Amino acid sequence: MRKYIGKIITAVIILAVVGVIALYAYRTIKERNRIYDSYEVKSESEIKSGAGVKVVVGDNSIVRYTRDGISAYNASGKEIWNVSYEMSDPIVDICGDYAAVADKGTVNFYILDSKGTVHKYAADRKIENLSVGGKGVTAIWMNDGLKDYISVYDIDGNKAVDMMTTTAEDGIPVALDMSPDGTKLVTSYVVYQDNVIKNQLTFYNFGDKGANFVDRLVGLKTYTDRLVSVIRFAGNEAVAAFSDKGVDLFSMDVTEEDAGTITPEGTIEQMSVDKSHVGLVLKDAQGKFSCHIYNLKGKEVDKKDLDMKYKHFLVKGEDIIFCGGTNLYITRIGRNDKIKTEMPMEINGVFPADGKRSYTIVGENKLTKIELKASKK
Repeated sequence: MRKYIGKIITAVIILAVVGVIALYAYRTIKERNRIYDSYEVKSESEIKSGAGVKVVVGDNSIVRYTRDGISAYNASGKEIWNVSYEMSDPIVDICGDYAAVADKGTVNFYILDSKGTVHKYAADRKIENLSVGGKGVTAIWMNDGLKDYISVYDIDGNKAVDMMTTTAEDGIPVALDMSPDGTKLVTSYVVYQDNVIKNQLTFYNFGDKGANFVDRLVGLKTYTDRLVSVIRFAGNEAVAAFSDKGVDLFSMDVTEEDAGTITPEGTIEQMSVDKSHVGLVLKDAQGKFSCHIYNLKGKEVDKKDLDMKYKHFLVKGEDIIFCGGTNLYITRIGRNDKIKTEMPMEINGVFPADGKRSYTIVGENKLTKIELKASKK
């Protein structure tokens, strides 16, 4: 009898555990696919407005900059740091807790950390572009009128790498990007050789794994049919190279290896990259817009038709975010929409605050944190 009762108790416990797991799975799936029809304002904070404001949404912060200064805010809209300067043509890049800003055509540049500490330095020559990586490691592309130079500085201003290229031999730099951990750099050059215009991608590894390579050059890719104008790291090892032909994908543990190719049917209007995906907004021959999401091997994992072209486009986690004017549209990769609504403000950017229902909306003169709401029906 005791054995029989013991079996019944064991069965009841197993059924109870299975029931709890099933209920949790049901609620999780329901929440992950919930459609929201409204939002609640959780907090608002004033920010300085100004002409020509530009917004960059990073992994940990929102950065706003103008010709007069640059500031960063966290997901709750609290100001992290604020730096004033006078620049005629600021160029900005952010990575994690770090930001780099320079006045194009001058020698002045700043590296900023999460505490707002300002590290101001002067490059050797006039700055054309820059890219910041982890720990504030920053690649500076410079030009003296005859030659181009790429120098890599750490946050203390020490020059870790110094490379010189000539137009005749190496071509003209077009794009560059530093990896999030600050150990890898990819550049794009256009060079005229043997009566042919070529596009060369160069891959550098400044970490321990690249120590055995001459000049830390671990890969070289040459094209004669395309021009890579934008380079983006997706994590520390995946690289997306955007050209007029599409997107070439590479893996870069030590050296460069081909990972895949994206050949879109249409014109690339916008692009976004996160740690797992490449997103493209395409325009077809009929003038219609669509969003396509690919994995880092180049396989399409989602497609969504759009009723308009939005000013801003961001892929982050499971979210695909579109905004512009007063329109806000958030959908999910491989699943249904989250919300499509209008807000009483001009939207300059959206920051996913928690990866679920909370978002910080960047307006002209304030940051608004909202939480998505769904009707009980």
